[in-house]
Amino acid sequence: MSRRSTKANGVAAHPIDLDCAEAFRRIATSCLAEIAANRHGASLGQADAIHRMRVGITRLRSAVTFFSAMTRDEAWPRLKSELRWLNRSLGSARDVDVVAQNIQRPRYRKLTAKGIERDLDRRSKQSRRRLQRALRSSRLQRFVTTASAWIDGGPWATRSDPRSDQQRRQPVGPYCERKIAQWQAKLIHRGSDLADMKESQRHRLRIRAKRLRYMLEMLASVCPERHLGPSGKVTKPIKHLQRSLGDLGDLKRLRDWTKSSMAARREGQPHGYKREKTLVLADAARAYRKMARAFQH
Repeated sequence: MSRRSTKANGVAAHPIDLDCAEAFRRIATSCLAEIAANRHGASLGQADAIHRMRVGITRLRSAVTFFSAMTRDEAWPRLKSELRWLNRSLGSARDVDVVAQNIQRPRYRKLTAKGIERDLDRRSKQSRRRLQRALRSSRLQRFVTTASAWIDGGPWATRSDPRSDQQRRQPVGPYCERKIAQWQAKLIHRGSDLADMKESQRHRLRIRAKRLRYMLEMLASVCPERHLGPSGKVTKPIKHLQRSLGDLGDLKRLRDWTKSSMAARREGQPHGYKREKTLVLADAARAYRKMARAFQH
């Protein structure tokens, strides 16, 4: 068992000598626990539980990607496919919640057609019925059991070749330091032409920002602080960029749902989308510049 540093008052401090395998296990186990803990609430349609399950999924996938040289094995593609299935079910219900919240905001309300609430209510009931079936299925229970076994002792953890053994045993601190620097550099590079990006590119940029932020948060419990750089200073601007890019996606979703609604076919499509998109894109650009400056200090 890895030793832990201890404060004078007896409270355990950050681990000082975890290897990559143990660090990954701890992170991945907490992600899977978050998914399982919110299953019941999400099946009842609780918006926060649905959101927390999606966060757990993204965190788990982020951890596997962060430690990919060690964790990618023949069992992972199947688990990844099951996570994608679960996330689609959760995402449909979450999308309805987000649109319903946004139409209550004055700046977005004017972009919707009168009567869209009835369409949203119908879609909400449909998506929640599908989600309930997925969350109460034996398929999900099999996934949780299989994923737990994989985290503890999947092929990634039992391969006996020297390279795999070296990857598992390397100290987590220096590894994190190198990997975080790589992820930060890619995030800065990919976001440099934010205004000229396609929507799909901005979506991928948001995923990169979200994964880096989640990893910085999760690594704080398994990695010595000196290897994480100025994580406390960069997490906030990363979150701002992530949310700004998320607002762009939400705005597009609101427009698409309004265009396809029966209310819009009766009342006509509202105007003002382009102006709001310009404002949100400008906010995302400001968030990117703040994040870039934070990385440099």
